[in-house]
Amino acid sequence: MGHGSPLPPWSSVREAPATPTRAGDTRSRHDRGARVAQRAWMNVAPRVLTTARSTLAAKPTEADLPRVAGAAALFAAVPSALVTLAQQGGVRAYVPVLALIVLVTLGVFAWGVPAALDLDEQGPSVVALGLAGLALLTVPLFWTGLPALLGAGAIALGRMCDDEPEGRRLAQAATRLGAASIVLYLLLVVVDVLG
Repeated sequence: MGHGSPLPPWSSVREAPATPTRAGDTRSRHDRGARVAQRAWMNVAPRVLTTARSTLAAKPTEADLPRVAGAAALFAAVPSALVTLAQQGGVRAYVPVLALIVLVTLGVFAWGVPAALDLDEQGPSVVALGLAGLALLTVPLFWTGLPALLGAGAIALGRMCDDEPEGRRLAQAATRLGAASIVLYLLLVVVDVLG
């Protein structure tokens, strides 16, 4: 381990020596961090997508909400970590993002979705559509993971109430908009990590 290296001695990741780019310039630590994040994303992305797909494949019930919440939190935390840690902020910049992910996960899945299920008629579908709208509005803040959490909440709640005739169309719209926000979120994460 070289002088001033931020990596602990037990880390399996090793810094690449600085290589000349143009006119004797050397690559910055940010470039090396971005390359490490790219490799990590390529290893983690299929696992995250498989977890999300298996969690939301079946119609969720109220008993499934903790599992859905865990998958949504993982789906938000892992890409957010890759984006944040690839930047120069490091762990100090990621801790507030992780705290936000935990708080929003609890708010959506421990309070919001169960409370919406107790509403009458179209109430759950309207809340699901509201979550989907918030997910789309937070797409520019993709590094926070909010689009994934809010989109997963919209999908879960929309799927739970899409067989009720009063709110079927709203529930289906919420499910589609939640999925669209997650797709946009993933595209922005990939562009940021690889770009």
